[in-house]
Amino acid sequence: MGPEDKYSQIFEHLHLAPVLSALGKKSHRGRPEQLNVPAMIYSLLIAKMENIEFISALVRRLNHSHEFRVQCRFTGSDNIPSQASYSRLIHALEQTGMLEQLQDRLVTSALEEGFVSGTHLAVDSSMVEAWDCQFSESASKRRAARREQKKGEAPVAEQLQLESPEPEPKAVNEPLKKPKYSKPGRPS
Repeated sequence: MGPEDKYSQIFEHLHLAPVLSALGKKSHRGRPEQLNVPAMIYSLLIAKMENIEFISALVRRLNHSHEFRVQCRFTGSDNIPSQASYSRLIHALEQTGMLEQLQDRLVTSALEEGFVSGTHLAVDSSMVEAWDCQFSESASKRRAARREQKKGEAPVAEQLQLESPEPEPKAVNEPLKKPKYSKPGRPS
């Protein structure tokens, strides 16, 4: 199986024409597009299939692997998009709402062809607040209380005193006297 054939069975069932028309330029005037938007969409889909989590890792892989570029439908003359270009594309895809429509069409066709029975329910939990978010104030209060408790329990630095058999000489606060010399250069 060649590198361009690896994902072709998946992509032949995806109809990206409505998405591309929604993302396309509204007029033919102005600056020409220098990015291959269909290849960028294919690369985002392939990145999910290849478990590439971050856009930076995707861009790095596109820069280093010619085979991966071909799989993502980039041609030899296409520039590799930057992370900012992918960010703008994802934002535009979210704004159009075309991905939700594409997913609905894909699920409907899978139900019609019998790939999915429709008896299982999958729920998107992205709108459900996490436990930490609901109780963040009380959690921060508990953390602060633990910090205060640890400060109170902190060991006090004590200097150990060893008993010595010889008594230490007492310090005398008398000024030092000059030594007297009997012979030149030698103390007496």
